Amino acid sequence: MNKRWLRFVSVFMGLLISSVMLSTMGIAKEKQHKAHKAPATSKVTPAKHGLEMDGTMNISPSDRCPVCAMNVKKHAKFAAAIELENGETHYFCGTGCMIRTWLHPEVFLNVDKKQLKRAVVKDYFTGKPLDAMQAYWVAGSDVIGPMGPALVPLKAKPTGRFSSNATVEKPAFDCLA
Repeated sequence: MNKRWLRFVSVFMGLLISSVMLSTMGIAKEKQHKAHKAPATSKVTPAKHGLEMDGTMNISPSDRCPVCAMNVKKHAKFAAAIELENGETHYFCGTGCMIRTWLHPEVFLNVDKKQLKRAVVKDYFTGKPLDAMQAYWVAGSDVIGPMGPALVPLKAKPTGRFSSNATVEKPAFDCLA
């Protein structure tokens, strides 16, 4: 087999395994959520400090990803955020956990989808905040985030910096808004 085909299969399997793992976590959490009325004490703790107006993230050492419970500060390069209409902010270890929450806020944040205000990510190359709805999204690259192969957000369309197996979409989020 040629190396390019093996690379494609490797990336695809990595993304598939990550997706299945996140899906399994979400299904189990969703079943638990539906089976029991969440007690008042199970409220997800918002971030200590919210987003700036320009989307700059103010991640504190105590902020945890609501999906996987990773310490977000340790993975600041890949951090993402969701701000709610009430001003609360939740930070995520990576884009995968943030997207999962955007799709199922009732499972991961105990809030209705109507309460989601905005999603913010960091441009992979500059680290500057970026509206997730306006980002170019790269899938299938060789970038590994905290949860494995990462979906990479970019402000501008990439020019040859990713493997030929990578795909770029913009905006990938318009169907999720």
